[in-house]
Amino acid sequence: MRLFKITDTYELELEPWVLLVPEFNALLKRDKGSEGDYRGDKKKMAKKQLAYIYFCLDFTSPIRELYEGERGVEALRYTGLTEEDIDDKVMEAYKEYEKMLYNSAPSLKTLQSIKKGLIKLNEYFEGVDFDKRDRLGKAYYTPEAYIANVAKLPVMNRAIAEYEKLVEAELKESTGIRGKSTLGGKEGTRREGKAWHEGGPPAGDIDAPQLQTQEV
Repeated sequence: MRLFKITDTYELELEPWVLLVPEFNALLKRDKGSEGDYRGDKKKMAKKQLAYIYFCLDFTSPIRELYEGERGVEALRYTGLTEEDIDDKVMEAYKEYEKMLYNSAPSLKTLQSIKKGLIKLNEYFEGVDFDKRDRLGKAYYTPEAYIANVAKLPVMNRAIAEYEKLVEAELKESTGIRGKSTLGGKEGTRREGKAWHEGGPPAGDIDAPQLQTQEV
């Protein structure tokens, strides 16, 4: 399900199957020109919008570890688009690609849901206040409970890393992701001013464990 391939001259070209998806093809057909492509022959705007979708959704996106809102901001920066460029037509293509990804690897949706739990986990750690008391004057957070929760983090991260490997294997089996010569098959991590660079992405995150607020 790669959206792009990279030519020998480091230009991005769309994979032929993209033209067969109505929501994607609609973006290409309406691209009548943009800056640097005044007649729309190169479909630069449509390619940028499809790249935005890739950065936001694809399992191999170099910014996949960011929260959803942060991914959107970074995807705009990477592609040079504005929020106005992400209109209803782009969102239709966005939702279609998301559906295709989930259909090709049902475990991917579970992984995305698990990662959303990390937001709640971070809120817990950021909100810890040892001076906070309940109605009876008992400490709401205790150092003992806090330490116990921190101790769970290594187990949690190892579990999500293993599950992420299973998801990646499922995606490779169902979509034929191979090698590192395509956008969508290229693993990488962020580098300032670059869309991606070679190297493995960091391990994923997992849902919040059962957190303790008071000493048991």
